[in-house]
Amino acid sequence: MMNLLRNLVHSFRCAGRGVWLAGQARNLRIMLGIFLAVIALAATYDLSATGWAVLLICGCVVLSAEILNSSIEALADYVQREYDEDIRTIKDLAAGAVLLAAGLAGTVGVIVFWPHVIG
Repeated sequence: MMNLLRNLVHSFRCAGRGVWLAGQARNLRIMLGIFLAVIALAATYDLSATGWAVLLICGCVVLSAEILNSSIEALADYVQREYDEDIRTIKDLAAGAVLLAAGLAGTVGVIVFWPHVIG
């Protein structure tokens, strides 16, 4: 039981380190700033629990996609230091996933906030 607990604590430490490392990336800090601005805006409106839930889920999906994108880019750069068209394609695919997640989050934001903005 203690070994399981020790492994669990170690896993959480590693994951926390990963989040901290990701927070050093400029793109993630920008997205986190936008996410915090959305949360601040949401706090000014009387959102339903569902509205809050979808905003939080979308924000976390975008941040998670960006962390995965950053890790794919770092791994690709580690594996192939020189420019390579295949590596470029891999990086573009990962970035495309972030773009889709951000587009979805923006669309959901409009849907959630629209009734409150137009009054």
